[in-house]
Amino acid sequence: MLRFARPYGRRMRRIAVPVVLLLLGGGLLTGCSASSDSSLANTSVADEAGSLGEGAVGAVADVAGDVGAAVGTVAAIDRQVVTSGSVSLVVRDPAASAQRASELTEAAGGRVDERVEVSASDERSASARLVVRIPAPKVTETLEQLKALGEVGQVQLTATDVTGTAQDLDARISALMVSVGRLEALMGVATTSDDLLALESTLAARQGDLEAKQAERGALAGQVALATITLDLQPEAIAEAEATTGPSGFWSALGTGWGSLVAALRGVLIAVGVLLPWAVFLGAVAAVILVARRVVRRRRSPTATSMPEVAS
Repeated sequence: MLRFARPYGRRMRRIAVPVVLLLLGGGLLTGCSASSDSSLANTSVADEAGSLGEGAVGAVADVAGDVGAAVGTVAAIDRQVVTSGSVSLVVRDPAASAQRASELTEAAGGRVDERVEVSASDERSASARLVVRIPAPKVTETLEQLKALGEVGQVQLTATDVTGTAQDLDARISALMVSVGRLEALMGVATTSDDLLALESTLAARQGDLEAKQAERGALAGQVALATITLDLQPEAIAEAEATTGPSGFWSALGTGWGSLVAALRGVLIAVGVLLPWAVFLGAVAAVILVARRVVRRRRSPTATSMPEVAS
C-alpha cells in the first residue's frame, strides 16, 4: 500500500492543477458578473473539487471564497459624474484672454491640455481656442471667472453618470487581483513542468486583463476628477462699429478712401485674372477662323477669273 501511495498522490496533483485553473476561471467570471451569484459559485466550485483530495479542495475553496469576498467588498461608491462642456466668449484681445484663462485654470488646480492662437491678418481675425481640465469641485467657480473675461456668447455643460461603469470595473479588478494572487500561490506548490507551464500561461493572461482594467479605471477616474471645458475666444466686431459710426475726421476719411481704392484695385485685378484665360482662348479661336476664311477666299478667286476666258 505504501508503494502505491506516492504515485497516486502525484496523479491527483496533476489532475488537480488544471481543474483548479478551470474552476478558478469560472469563479472569476461568476464573481465579476454579480455579487449575488458568488455564494452559488463558491458552493459549486467546492463540490466539483471534492474528488481531488483534501489539499485541492482547500485550495479551490480558498479561491472561491476570496473571489466572493472580493466582489462583496466592492461597496457602494459615491456618484461618479464626467463633466464636459464648451464656453464661447467675445473678447478684446484673444491672446491676452487666453493667457489669463490659462492662469485661472492653473490657479484652480487644473491644467491646459490644448491651446491654439491665431494671429490677425488681412484675411482673418485673431482668435484663440483652449481645452482646459478643471477639478470637478471647482467647475462652477472657475467658469464664472472665465466668463468674466469677455461677453458670453454660449455656455454648454454636459454631465454623464458613470457610477455603474466604475463599480463594474472595481469588481473586475478585485476579482482579477485575487485570481493573480492564487495563481502565484499555486505556482509555488506545482511539481511538474507541465503544471508550471499551464499556470504561467494562465497567470500571464490574468495579469494582462488586470493591467487593462486598471488602465481603464484610471482613465475613468481622471475624467471624473477633472472636467473638460473647451474655451473659444473671438475678437470684438470693431469693423462693424466703425462702419456704423463713419469717419470721425479728415485723416480717418482719408484712410477710409484709401482703403476703398485699394479694395477697388484689388477687385479689378481679380476680374482681369479671371477673364484673361478666356480672352486668350477666344482670341486663339478667332485667329483660327480668320485664317480659315482667307484660305477659302484664295481658293475661290482663281476659279472665278478663269471662267470668262473659257467662254471666249
